[in-house]
Amino acid sequence: MKKLLIFAIGAIVLMAGCKNSGPGNTTSPEGADSITAGDSTQVAVNDTTPMPVFLCYFDKEHMQVPFWSEFEEPQKGGDDDESFEGYHQAWKLQTDFRRRATLYTKLLVGPETMVDVKYVDDLLKNPDGGDASLGVIHSRASIPTQGARYAFANPKDEMEKQDGSFYLLVTESYLKSRKQLECKYDNQEKAFPTSVVQQLEKQYDMKASRSLMYTHIADRYTYGIVQFKPKNKSVWAVEVVTDGDKVYSFPVKGWYDSDTSFGWNVDDEGEYNISYIDAAFEGPNGLELCYTRGCVESMSVGMLLLRDGKLIRQQYAVFQANIPDEMTPLWKTYAKQMQKLYVEQDPHENKDYELTQFFAADLDGDGYDEYWVRDKDEKHGALFTCKKGKIELIGVEDGQRQAQLHKMKNGNGFVSISGPAGGPSYYYEIYELHDSHVVHRFHALQVYGEMDDCTMDGKPYNKEKGDAYLKALPKESDYYIYFQGIGED
Repeated sequence: MKKLLIFAIGAIVLMAGCKNSGPGNTTSPEGADSITAGDSTQVAVNDTTPMPVFLCYFDKEHMQVPFWSEFEEPQKGGDDDESFEGYHQAWKLQTDFRRRATLYTKLLVGPETMVDVKYVDDLLKNPDGGDASLGVIHSRASIPTQGARYAFANPKDEMEKQDGSFYLLVTESYLKSRKQLECKYDNQEKAFPTSVVQQLEKQYDMKASRSLMYTHIADRYTYGIVQFKPKNKSVWAVEVVTDGDKVYSFPVKGWYDSDTSFGWNVDDEGEYNISYIDAAFEGPNGLELCYTRGCVESMSVGMLLLRDGKLIRQQYAVFQANIPDEMTPLWKTYAKQMQKLYVEQDPHENKDYELTQFFAADLDGDGYDEYWVRDKDEKHGALFTCKKGKIELIGVEDGQRQAQLHKMKNGNGFVSISGPAGGPSYYYEIYELHDSHVVHRFHALQVYGEMDDCTMDGKPYNKEKGDAYLKALPKESDYYIYFQGIGED
């Protein structure tokens, strides 16, 4: 597996002010790069209340605030001086959160619905003892990433399983010092009024190519974006918040190759992605918008704040996410257990084969992958369940009988292992899976295509029922099956 790059960039606080520091001002000595950077003291003047953080949720057993920064404080020096403030802000935000992690007890699970949660511990290591991923939202809950783990305070609380969605996590002190505002979202794309667009065009001395307003807050504020046409070999978009006739904006510079090749994120096709406002609050220092911004291969989280007549974006982190074709690793400690179970199944036949490659897939939909593991000859191998480090053998390939993965049916997964049994005979093993356990084992022998003998869960089974069970086996799965070496990055 390719090594995952860390995209945790967060906590860069930029301030958009007057025209003299705008991206389109060609009279400025520094041109389009003359936007100034601030620090967190500009964000929360006279307010020490812990700010919201973002919890990533897969299921009630996988809910955590993923870490986005190394634990060691960054030091200025070398070629990173320009980005030092951003890295240091990221480190400080994370350090402050970790110090007060137990204070975060309220999870916003709906527009006005909070549930109580509690801090459990920090997850830092993978099952092999190495560092878990940092700055990555994996596509599978079973792949560990560093973060602070939480649980529902009431064990009966639960939400539907999800693929790593973000929810807002706050302290009681934050809720007591703020008023939550209602957010309404447009179902169809709507442009900002012409007056708003023209004001921004004048401010930044650029021509708008598109605008989009999406969130209406407390029947007062509106959030959206305006994107400008390329100018002076650069391209810009602005995050926008309006308050009546007042227009506040925060500029974001994109990458530029040419007037027809530019963007802000991977595969955005030249359109700046709008942020989703998860929640809005009126605080002692002004409006506070909590946002998530999803892109093709990344997810960013942070706050948009109105402070002293300026819109500030406090970006916590940009996580690598939506990783295509990601497979759950087979940790070496698990592979050793699988090899042991494989040999114990038939010491005489299996002792000469070493399980060196694997394919992983969640066959029963419980959020935990099953593993198909093979010797280098790709004929001998076995299949295993693996949930929370507990491994169970499903079945074994012996060089004659080969495995096949099937689609789910009635909430259960299916694996078949079949092959010739000599002469006109053909042998079948069907394993039915649920919650990472084998719940049914069906064995059958056909002769000339007719059912000769069968068992269900080790007991003799009616031939007619056995024939119907075999015929009702779900179709082969749609997985693109490929094996990779155990321990490969």
